[in-house]
Amino acid sequence: MSLYTLKLTNLSFSYSKQVIFNSINYNIIFNSILLIKGSNGVGKTTLLKLLYGRIKPDKGKMDISYNTSKSVSKCYVPSNPMFMFLTGYITDELKFRGLNKLDKYNEIYKGNKHVNELSAGELKKISVDIAFYQNCEALLLDEPLMALDDEEVIYFKNCLLDLKSKGRAIIIATCEDYLDNIADGILELDSLSYYKYQ
Repeated sequence: MSLYTLKLTNLSFSYSKQVIFNSINYNIIFNSILLIKGSNGVGKTTLLKLLYGRIKPDKGKMDISYNTSKSVSKCYVPSNPMFMFLTGYITDELKFRGLNKLDKYNEIYKGNKHVNELSAGELKKISVDIAFYQNCEALLLDEPLMALDDEEVIYFKNCLLDLKSKGRAIIIATCEDYLDNIADGILELDSLSYYKYQ
């Protein structure tokens, strides 16, 4: 069984004069899937960005480790997946990332479509698939269900279950309750409470 630790040590962060986190200390041990939940503006996205390293804390630190010692590599999927596509084109992106396993998208989007030609749901599905096939040990997903239709939500949940069976670490910021029953635990930012779900 995989054991991952999300550790926040004296973590503080603010946007201008708005304090988001103030000297937070937390140590969460989980097997695979951790949900970060809370109301809009409470800091779910900020926490993922801090963990990924996209932004820096004012003070303190946070990290995710495997079996309490080894820091793990991370992939981050933002809520707006357009920012994930470095080339701007679907088939070019897959080639750039060396993702031959996702050749199905070359067939679906013939002509190397630009990201602006796809719906939000299509971009989200592709971006999540890209993250699933990257060789990173921890996936950080920001509102992954946003813009997905019912069929795509089911597909996404099945992918998560497959990754969970393989022991991957998955940290998801979400307002939805749909994934609660497959999570190991929930970090509720409004109250800074952790609930072990299973």
